[in-house]
Amino acid sequence: MDDMHGGISNDAALIVVEPQNDFTEGGALPAQNASEAITVINKIIPRFRYVIASKDWHPPDHCSFAKWPMHCIAGTIGAEFHFSLDQRNIRTIIHKGVERDDDAYSVFENSHLEAMLRADNIRRVYITGFVLDVCVYETAVSAIALGFDTYIVLDATKPAYHDQLEETMAKIRDAGIKVIYSADLLARSE
Repeated sequence: MDDMHGGISNDAALIVVEPQNDFTEGGALPAQNASEAITVINKIIPRFRYVIASKDWHPPDHCSFAKWPMHCIAGTIGAEFHFSLDQRNIRTIIHKGVERDDDAYSVFENSHLEAMLRADNIRRVYITGFVLDVCVYETAVSAIALGFDTYIVLDATKPAYHDQLEETMAKIRDAGIKVIYSADLLARSE
């Protein structure tokens, strides 16, 4: 097997965090201009051989509804992937927050993601999706803690709170998470 897929090394994975209807325009917890990020995600997905996507998949009485509006209730249209997301290359879908008292923000939390990545010799992860200041950030922090070389593709994510973006970016830098833009990632793969 060669060591590159679309120019991106085979030891890299793309994690698409919750590209769901409830986190896009018109949803219960929309990130501003989320559809712009979906367009970017669709451009980079084909460059990776290993693509994981996550879904918040909550029961109707989920504990997070004390803090957040009801969102991503299992089996509803709000919990489904956004209609424009190109799903053809998604290898694995991880459901988060499936138990009433399980409020996981990181895709690594209460999942087998780490084991799956290690079994496939993945050393580098690129994280996209929604929302930057909550689940994308927490997934990146987990990836760093687990020893993965970790990047957030900044134009392939959107924050929940634009007024806190500067603070979020400082937290990202302080955690040792690298930031890249899709144009730079795509240039590496040409």
